[in-house]
This record gives sequence, C-alpha cells and structure tokens, in this order.
Amino acid sequence: RRQRQMCIRDRDSDKDGIPDEWETANGLNPNDGNDGNKYNLNKEYTNLEVYLNSLVNSLYPTNN
Repeated sequence: RRQRQMCIRDRDSDKDGIPDEWETANGLNPNDGNDGNKYNLNKEYTNLEVYLNSLVNSLYPTNN
C-alpha cells in the first residue's frame, strides 16, 4: 500500500489541522497553532470546522 506523500501546499506549520495555504487565503496565521480552535471565520463553527466543511461544500450544493 502506497502512502500519500505530503505536498508543499499541504504543509501545516502550526499543526492545527489546517494547511498553511488555506489559512493564509482566509486571513488566519499559519504559525498560530491556536487559531484552528477559534471562531474568527464563523461564530458557530471553529476555524478548523470551517476548513473541513470547505472540503465537502461542492458535494452538497445549497438551494439559494
């Protein structure tokens, strides 16, 4: 079984579960390991939850 190699775009410098590239694009600090648990991007979901939800958004389109 082949293991997936980490790409540079997958780098997570602060080990909060959110890739640096996504953090930077969304105004978070890729060197702050605590921002994954904060509510900067949404008042109901942590920043980590917002990131995880973004991975599946295209699978569940909204009816707006």
